[in-house]
Amino acid sequence: MLAWRRLVLGSRMSWPVVRGLLRAPLSGLWRALSRPRSTTAYASEVLHARRRRAAWRARLRRARQAGEAAAARITAAEAERDAAVGQARDEAAGRVAAAEAGRDQARAAASAAREETRRVRDDAEKALAGFRAEAAAELAAVRADLRARAERAENQPDTYRAELAQLRDSVSHDSTRPDAPARPPRRGQRADQP
Repeated sequence: MLAWRRLVLGSRMSWPVVRGLLRAPLSGLWRALSRPRSTTAYASEVLHARRRRAAWRARLRRARQAGEAAAARITAAEAERDAAVGQARDEAAGRVAAAEAGRDQARAAASAAREETRRVRDDAEKALAGFRAEAAAELAAVRADLRARAERAENQPDTYRAELAQLRDSVSHDSTRPDAPARPPRRGQRADQP
């Protein structure tokens, strides 16, 4: 303590220099005490060192603040990028889902159209088969009718000849009898014609 008082009272130093000396490291104080003539220079060096250190600390603080601001900007940019990527991914997924739904609807409509076409074709084939069967049955009936008519037409002249022969025989037998009635009219003629 006496050394401090001697240093402060014996030298004509200003208060900032003394305060700088008080804040200086002990080795520097002992160096200053051992060389009393250079205490003012040492005190000024200490003050300059402290100022430089304060300036460096201010620069470091500003650099640290700038780094934190840059990190905050980077974080905000990454968050914005992630949000944009997520939104784009969601929109793409929505478009893909809509396209898949439209494709599925188109496939379902095409399948329904194919089923309807197959059903209509089957119905048409059934109807055509029914029409063909009916036409074949009608054709067979017409052929049988025509065949029966042809057979009747072939047999009818013989029948007519036989009837005519019977009539002639009966007329020839009746003409020999005096009480025979008049001849029946010919077919196609009326009874009142001679």
